[in-house]
Amino acid sequence: MFEYAMSIAVVVLCSAISIPLRSRFEPPTFAMLYLLGVIAVSMHCRRRAAILNALLSVTAFHYFCVPFHDSFVLEDSNYLITLAGMLVVALVISTLTFKVRAQAADAIKAEIAIQAEQTRNSLLSGVSHDIKTPLASIYGAATSLLEEEERLVPSERDELIQSIADEAQRLNHVVTNLRKLCFKNKKVFGTFSRRLHRR
Repeated sequence: MFEYAMSIAVVVLCSAISIPLRSRFEPPTFAMLYLLGVIAVSMHCRRRAAILNALLSVTAFHYFCVPFHDSFVLEDSNYLITLAGMLVVALVISTLTFKVRAQAADAIKAEIAIQAEQTRNSLLSGVSHDIKTPLASIYGAATSLLEEEERLVPSERDELIQSIADEAQRLNHVVTNLRKLCFKNKKVFGTFSRRLHRR
């Protein structure tokens, strides 16, 4: 709803600028002014609001700026060509601007996906080392307990068990941090994607 209000407000603004000056400038000057409004709306609003602005701009230009002023009666029938051309240009501007915005959004999404993949690969590379180290320690301590149980004195056995507990806690800490990081990245990416989709 806000975008439609903005679309109408831009036409009102262009008309407010044009009416006091229409006795001093030729109609093509005001046509350019309305087309600038079309460009502005097309860059910031959705396609339907931009098309509405294009149609209203041509209608307002016809009514306020083409002789006879403040009337839909044309003093010169040649202005029909001007109005038709302005309508075509306005619609083309809206369509092309929308396509450019869509392509830019797709390019940004692709760049984000590439960066996310690179981050994931770097993260996995770093995390694999952090996970392998405590796993190797746990495996070594557990193997020693199993294979050397009868030869180990109680203090050595307790030391190996404590080593397993410490490395397990370290491994749990790594996994917890990894889950938090993945959730955070997923949340940020999802929020940004929704914002692009609304544009």
